[in-house]
Amino acid sequence: MKFTTLWLCAVALVAAASHAVAQPADPPACGPYRAKWESVAKGGDAAAMDGVIKVIPSLCSALADSAKARRASVASASLAPQVAALRAAIKATPEVSQRLIERYSLAVFVEAARQGDAVAANLAGKKIWSDSVNAKGAIPYFRQACLGGIASACHEGKQMMLNAYGFRDGAREAQPLMEHGCELESGWACHDAGQVLLVDGYGLKNVAKGLSLLERGCAIEPDGYAACFRLGESYAKGTNGVSRDDQRSRSYYQSGCKILTSLNQYTCKQMGFAK
Repeated sequence: MKFTTLWLCAVALVAAASHAVAQPADPPACGPYRAKWESVAKGGDAAAMDGVIKVIPSLCSALADSAKARRASVASASLAPQVAALRAAIKATPEVSQRLIERYSLAVFVEAARQGDAVAANLAGKKIWSDSVNAKGAIPYFRQACLGGIASACHEGKQMMLNAYGFRDGAREAQPLMEHGCELESGWACHDAGQVLLVDGYGLKNVAKGLSLLERGCAIEPDGYAACFRLGESYAKGTNGVSRDDQRSRSYYQSGCKILTSLNQYTCKQMGFAK
């Protein structure tokens, strides 16, 4: 009888936890319930001992999840006016703004990102990095922003991964982001994605796909010149899985020089391709 009563209490507590309404008091600690079950179990009740092992952990987990969900709901409601203001500012000026990063707390960016705002996710990643230099903490937000269509976030996500996991593992982890950035017409992303596939050190070698990504990047202005130069260098030296071809090398260098801005024209001048 005693065990049945305790079991019904546990079921009632789980049900109450799963149907909790806005901002009730936190559920009581699991300790007293565990103590009651263990007391019965010490009397030789095998079913009660089974409950201590199987039911109490689930009960505690349900109570904790319920409390966490209520706190998140309350926090979300309290942030709603700021999140609305942030999203309105983003809609008015979609480009990333340092002014917005300084104006709002991280919690506001995180909540807006949770609601699916890719720009807010990008800003959350930037704020995490600028405030705490926490690369691993910033990665999920840059990934969300990248997959949400912000090409620059793909590259920033890669930088975070290099910081967090080291050069080789970071590059491997970032490869899907780089390929997605290439699809978003980022010449630099095409370059980074392509070069990783051309060499042996990353364990991802795929020469045909790497060359295809570089060729796509080479056609993108204004930041595709790096992909062109990588192709020009590969054909000039006969490296990275291609045969030496001076004519093709010169053609790729020339393409890179046509879209290269004022960053560095030295190589182009040396080859007679200066603007």
